[in-house]
Amino acid sequence: LELNTGGDFDNAISGSGQVVKSGDETLALSGINSYTGGTTISGGTLIASNVEALGTGDVTDNAVLELIRGGLDGSATARRG
Repeated sequence: LELNTGGDFDNAISGSGQVVKSGDETLALSGINSYTGGTTISGGTLIASNVEALGTGDVTDNAVLELIRGGLDGSATARRG
């Protein structure tokens, strides 16, 4: 599934495929996702709004990934380079 958009995607993503974030916009994944193919951020910013947002599998961060964990103050941001 390639997501080349911004905004908040709160639908559940499932299956064995990979999720790819492309484009320059900021996208927040806030659903309870169970996909198993991993996640690639190739452009823009991807925000994981909960622990389950990134499914399972490897995460390849070639742009900006922000991780927000409920119950904690603050967030972690990973940037390329």
